[in-house]
Parts: sequence; C-alpha cells; structure tokens
Amino acid sequence: MARIPDLAGELVRAAVVADRQTEASWIEVGAGLGISTEAARTRSGRSRRMEQSGRSER
Repeated sequence: MARIPDLAGELVRAAVVADRQTEASWIEVGAGLGISTEAARTRSGRSRRMEQSGRSER
C-alpha cells in the first residue's frame, strides 16, 4: 500500500511525457492536472530536460 503514491506519481509523469511528445502545451498539461502552467513545468523535471534537449517551449 505504501507504494501507491509512488506508482501514481510515475503514472502522472508518464502521462506528462506522452502529452508533451504529442506537442501538448504546458498550459494544456497544467489544466489537465488542475495546476498552473509553472507548477506543471516544475513538477515535471524529466519533461523539462527532454524539452531542453531540442524541443521548443510552448
């Protein structure tokens, strides 16, 4: 039961990566999570690194 929060976090991160790969904006990602655009970027460090390696900011 203690792993449920960890697994939920992994699921959210995977969904964010998938959304960004289909060119969803950070505004859309944040809205889908019910958080601000900046919070979505901050919470998704892995996604941000992917973006810095060649994707433009939207």
